[in-house]
Amino acid sequence: MVPKPAPGAPDALPQASDIPSPECHSRLVALVVEASRTMQTIVEKSLAKSGIVAVCVASEAGAEKALQTGKFDLLILGAAFGGSIGSSALREVCEVCRGKGIPVLALTIDQIADAEASGIDAIVTIPIVPDKLARSVRQLIARTGRSTDAPNPESRATPARELPELSPEPLDARALGDLEKLGGHDFMRDIVAQYVADAALVLASLAAAVAERDQKAFREQAHALRSCAANVGAQNVYRMCLAWRDLDAQEIAASGAQCMKMLEKEFERVRAALTPMLQDDGGSGPSSEAA
Repeated sequence: MVPKPAPGAPDALPQASDIPSPECHSRLVALVVEASRTMQTIVEKSLAKSGIVAVCVASEAGAEKALQTGKFDLLILGAAFGGSIGSSALREVCEVCRGKGIPVLALTIDQIADAEASGIDAIVTIPIVPDKLARSVRQLIARTGRSTDAPNPESRATPARELPELSPEPLDARALGDLEKLGGHDFMRDIVAQYVADAALVLASLAAAVAERDQKAFREQAHALRSCAANVGAQNVYRMCLAWRDLDAQEIAASGAQCMKMLEKEFERVRAALTPMLQDDGGSGPSSEAA
């Protein structure tokens, strides 16, 4: 049974006007499900030290209502729910969060053997250490690809694999020079145009694979993106795909969104560098010297 609030202590669910709206969502906001008012206060104060807003509710029903009316970056299940993590009501709340892409963190006395099966993404054991809790919250949010307008520099997501060494230049001009030598300027432009179109489609398929946690599709699309990147010298895209091509399902769930964000950002750099070539009517191709 889920503990009930003490007599005379109302559910801590804020009024709708108190729940952060998308328009004012400039800081990380955590929804905290905790029946104990003391624990609510501890969690709220611990997160506030790092600029994280805590909206506290005392029941699963309160959580469901808050999720319908508010915008949250994280769900925290309080220690009072440790004995009922697997309850149908809490599973439903976790499923709602999963559907919204909201990660779930549980505060527990001991580790939970079937945490993943229960929809829990991370666990922090009590007693609560404020800095540790805030750090865990930020790391979990970053891992799942959610962000804030003012992120903590120390909490940037780290892909499941070490980031490959990247070049400051998005393109290796030698690859484009080789294409021009092979078939002429128009041939090189045709390959560049085809790459831009193909890569955009592959990135969309790769993002879908991440959203569905489809390991097979992720590997296939990463391989396809790596191959077409090599043709035009998109060296950083190539290196990222090479480093992440064999992520397993667990790594995709934890870091896939962040990998996608980095790939998409790099692809935009590549596309910006290639666009002048697509608009160039002359025969002055890229230099074959190293970038």
